[in-house]
Amino acid sequence: MKKYLIPGIVLLVLGLGAWYLIKSNNVMSSYDFSYREFAVEDVESIEKIIVVNKTGEPPFHFTRNGDRWMVNDKFKVNKNVMDNMLDAIKNVQIDYVPPNSAKEEIMKGFLKHGIKVDLFNKRNKKIKSYYIGSSPTDGRGSYYVMDGYDIPFVMKLPTVEGNIHTRFNYTLEQFRDLAVVEIPKESIQSIEVSYPFNKKFSFKFKDGQISTLHPFQKAIGGEQDPALIEAYLSGFGQKYAEYIENKNPAKENILKQTPFCEMRITKTDGKAEELSFFYIPDPDDISYAAPADFTEHFKEGKAERFFIMTNRGDFYLAQLILFKDILWKYDAFFKKMKK
Repeated sequence: MKKYLIPGIVLLVLGLGAWYLIKSNNVMSSYDFSYREFAVEDVESIEKIIVVNKTGEPPFHFTRNGDRWMVNDKFKVNKNVMDNMLDAIKNVQIDYVPPNSAKEEIMKGFLKHGIKVDLFNKRNKKIKSYYIGSSPTDGRGSYYVMDGYDIPFVMKLPTVEGNIHTRFNYTLEQFRDLAVVEIPKESIQSIEVSYPFNKKFSFKFKDGQISTLHPFQKAIGGEQDPALIEAYLSGFGQKYAEYIENKNPAKENILKQTPFCEMRITKTDGKAEELSFFYIPDPDDISYAAPADFTEHFKEGKAERFFIMTNRGDFYLAQLILFKDILWKYDAFFKKMKK
């Protein structure tokens, strides 16, 4: 009898142990850890992002459009800004869990500083929804909390010590791409460039040739250089501004000035883009009269920046160094005479 009793007890203990392990594993496997899983490793699976931040503007809707992102179905998104946002979405990780004693104040902080982020996949299904708050007192990382939960975390990025909050807290103008003009040379049908202060610099391009723009403007009889014309057209491929200045309080007065240059680029699809270039007013020299030659204006030590107004309704601050290869004069397209 004893020889059967001992093995039976052993089997019972083993059976109870197995039952306990199975029970424990089932409890653990059914436990929901989604409240702490903020990162989306496969950002290519994200098709739409909705950001509601504290800039006072309506929600921002970001959607994929080929290899670019659009905001509010209207504007291209600044690539650097979008890359930083996607980097945060992909690589954010838990730094530490704040103590319970700080939880109430952190949760209140989301009401004041919280940015809501909703992520959707290609089937338009919401896959993540969370809030990004301010930073701890040391400025490292940002508070995160998953929508529907009250368990905050301090999150960080592996390569950055600062806060993450700022990557999502832009205005529409700050989210937008800064391209003023982006026209491949093959898409250019004609160009008109007018210099109101010195019309002899003005010209037009059409059918592969440069010619005068204004009536009674004296034509140059020399030989045009096709390589120079090609180089000029290439300059319109990508021209970026420093800032979008649509809300600049001085905009209205600046637009009352006469622009120092006006351009009209007609594309092969028949659509035209118009650019007007304005000097930056000098508040310390209101009597300053700009010279007829805009290049002399910048030689006088004036800031090598100017404003550009487009027929799209956008007002930009731009740098001369980035636009000088499209601010050519009429005589620049002709072969130099050998002495």
